[in-house]
Amino acid sequence: MTCETPPPPSDLSYTGFPLAAVLLLGVACLLVGVLLLVLARHRRGRTAALAVALLLLSAGLSAGRPGESSAEPTNASCVTITQTSPLTGQITNHWADTIFVTTVTVSIASVTKAPGARDGSCDTSDFLLAQPDMPVGVTIAPGGTADFTGASIGFNNKSVNQDACQGATVELHYLSS
Repeated sequence: MTCETPPPPSDLSYTGFPLAAVLLLGVACLLVGVLLLVLARHRRGRTAALAVALLLLSAGLSAGRPGESSAEPTNASCVTITQTSPLTGQITNHWADTIFVTTVTVSIASVTKAPGARDGSCDTSDFLLAQPDMPVGVTIAPGGTADFTGASIGFNNKSVNQDACQGATVELHYLSS
């Protein structure tokens, strides 16, 4: 595992394509549209052939190079989230550069009934999370950590018998952004 390159610095997906090139491509498409409109009003005979040629040219300009990815994947193991007690934990930065963590979101991944539990169902719908998006708002240096807290979990009282959930284990999933 290598964590030498930090994730993109913005919330938007990184496409690897310079913004100026995207803007230039947009302007070119706009000009092609205006040209097609003018030609359609003056010369209806050759308009279709020219429109097809211009569309092919536009498609060629917008296509990426072979093997080029449209998004930079991040290695999830370069940031670890460790639960230190129920619904609190610590984020560790394994990147070679600083990262900014906005939030940690918790969700219920699964529920396992206790051994010898009563008959009946017990699943994720039997539990509720309050404030699952926990604000962090911290820049973490390489090798550094930051704590998070704020969510809470409770039992979702239903109109059916839920005795099967006594002693159940609730597995939580954490995601940082």
